[in-house]
Amino acid sequence: ESYFIKKNKNPNTSTKKLGLSFSGSQILKRIPSSLAEIILNKLIDKKNLELVYIVSPQDHFYFENKNLILSKVHKVLENLSFKEYLSELENLNFYIGMDSGGAHLVSMYSTPSLIFYNTNFARLTKPM
Repeated sequence: ESYFIKKNKNPNTSTKKLGLSFSGSQILKRIPSSLAEIILNKLIDKKNLELVYIVSPQDHFYFENKNLILSKVHKVLENLSFKEYLSELENLNFYIGMDSGGAHLVSMYSTPSLIFYNTNFARLTKPM
């Protein structure tokens, strides 16, 4: 488990910061709420782990499942400027999210990630 989580940038704390984003900018790019609940339930009781949900401007999942998110995570980040968004992504120890902008951006910081790719609507979202 700890093998996949990068070291803290802040050596004064043992708490690891796990970023979550369960929706891409398109309505079809989102984790099913049942899967999100399983993920959140597995993570919520982990010691020294801060769950941070990062809301994107068109986060369909968050706006439809706000109560689930608010009941399971430690912090929700909304309405961030792009600079603030990058700063938050840079300071994550791990990221779980959809194949979206956030997933691509955390890769530039070499942040270990679990990325979901949606195939439920492949006939609608396949390449042209």
